[in-house]
Amino acid sequence: MNKVKIISGILYFAKWVTVAIGIVACAMLLFMKGEPMIIASPSIGISDEQLQKSLDDVLNSFEGITLTVEHISAQVPSTWSLQIISAITLILKFGFILWVLQLIINLVDDVKNNKAFRSKNIIRLKQMAWLLILTPVIFSFIKFINLIAITSVYKLPDSLTYRWVDNTNFDSITVGFLIYAIAIAFNEGLQMKKENELTV
Repeated sequence: MNKVKIISGILYFAKWVTVAIGIVACAMLLFMKGEPMIIASPSIGISDEQLQKSLDDVLNSFEGITLTVEHISAQVPSTWSLQIISAITLILKFGFILWVLQLIINLVDDVKNNKAFRSKNIIRLKQMAWLLILTPVIFSFIKFINLIAITSVYKLPDSLTYRWVDNTNFDSITVGFLIYAIAIAFNEGLQMKKENELTV
């Protein structure tokens, strides 16, 4: 039980640290006042074939070495619209993390109080599972909003285009399905507990 208390304490600490970091990060974003913002995604793609060929010739001019450009990170001057969208993006990300943390805290508290097998915890586990399964979709949507904001503010030359590069992370989906399996196991445990209570 002491281990559960330690885990609970760590989770509460992580929750408030996340809140503090989120507030500081949003404040920094909103008060950047024209400072350059690093844009790593979306990437910049080359639509001009002649320019692409020239770049390929430069990159592959070394004997025995083939180089390719996957994406270009860029710095752009911050504007109010980009700062606000970036702040909203951060709030959504930190809100997502806090939601998952709170669900875990509630579960740990119930385990600490010997109330693990109850329907509320099954709902919490399923909520957590779906949150993790939908994580790539949620973060892809956030990236898409950023892409729209950047393309509307900063136009590229005709030979260059913004390209949406999004590497889907399947780790959260896998963990989400595992947690959903645990939720089903918890549900079976709850049903067995109810049957035992009826037979006594």
